[in-house]
Amino acid sequence: MDQSPHNFGVPNIFLIESTLVCWFLPPALKDVNSIESYKARAVVLVGLSLAVWGPVYTALYWFVFGQLVLAAAVFGSTVTIFLALSLLKFTNATRWVGHIICFTLLSLIILLTLSSGGIMSPVLAWLILVPIMASAFNDRLGSTFFWTAVVLLVLGGFLVHFFGDWTAADILTATNRAILFASATGGLLIASLMMFGIRFELEKWLLKTAQFEQAEKHRMQLDLQEAQRRAFDESRERLRALMEKSPEGIVLDRDDKIVYANPAFRELTGYSDEEIVGMEIAALRKREDRAVLSAEVESMQERDSMVLPEITIVRKDGEEVAVEINCFRGSFEKQSVVVSIVRDLSGRREIKARLMQMDRMIAVGILAAGVAHEINNPLSFIHSNLEFLTRRIL
Repeated sequence: MDQSPHNFGVPNIFLIESTLVCWFLPPALKDVNSIESYKARAVVLVGLSLAVWGPVYTALYWFVFGQLVLAAAVFGSTVTIFLALSLLKFTNATRWVGHIICFTLLSLIILLTLSSGGIMSPVLAWLILVPIMASAFNDRLGSTFFWTAVVLLVLGGFLVHFFGDWTAADILTATNRAILFASATGGLLIASLMMFGIRFELEKWLLKTAQFEQAEKHRMQLDLQEAQRRAFDESRERLRALMEKSPEGIVLDRDDKIVYANPAFRELTGYSDEEIVGMEIAALRKREDRAVLSAEVESMQERDSMVLPEITIVRKDGEEVAVEINCFRGSFEKQSVVVSIVRDLSGRREIKARLMQMDRMIAVGILAAGVAHEINNPLSFIHSNLEFLTRRIL
């Protein structure tokens, strides 16, 4: 089965793929299955969730508590959240939009707490939601610590005023306090569960993505190793086929022992494949030339290539064959070897002998022509004089 980030779905977050959430996303993140996209969706979802509570608390403070100013403040916070989400749509500034939402919520909580009994206000419990919300869509611990410190400072300020002479305004009656407590507690519980759920699902999806990427990376490494192995095998087979079909003798030796010899070299030396593999390279040299071999080996160690213009090797039947050898370092079966290309000089010597014979024949022909010319001149003189005498006598 084809595995990709799309195959194991999206984070299991309610409405995360809804049309309304997608409308506030920037175009670059709408169709992208990435953690950045889902963090932006989480910010939009949290902002919309808070915006849903906005009209509820606006109606509560206006129609139940009779506080038009506070109702306007709640409504203004809702508008601010919508403006922040619109900013996300056009700027892709997910982190800063999250900070704006946190700041808006914190400011509204402070205002409502000051108007409903200070430290004793049930709205104050909503302070805990600010750092929770910051951690839900921001993976930087610094942001969570920052908003936690701000909330602690605000809470500390209310405690100082509680133990001081300052008394916060309280617009609530006993009935209204019960209503506000119930709504604040219920809203806080729902919002907290939502924040933790978003964070949990994002982390679970991210872990699943990381596991998939790790598995995909491992699979790609295995595929790469398999491709490299196949390429090596194919290259080795092509090289072996090339050496097998080469008209020149090719022999590979490692530590002065033959590890491979192609058919042309085996035919040249008269050895079979089983006989020649493992044979010491020095065994092919004339006995009196073997002392020179050590010097050649030392020279080969100092250089990567060497040419031996004409040396004599001994066939299996004892016949001596003059050859030319080109040596260079190479790799065979993943090990370093010395590659020797051996060219039989017998044909070259025969051609050279024929050329020398032709040269001799040409020289003899030139000499004969010269002698004939030298002889022809006096004969022509005698013949001319005889003809002259004959005419005078007659």
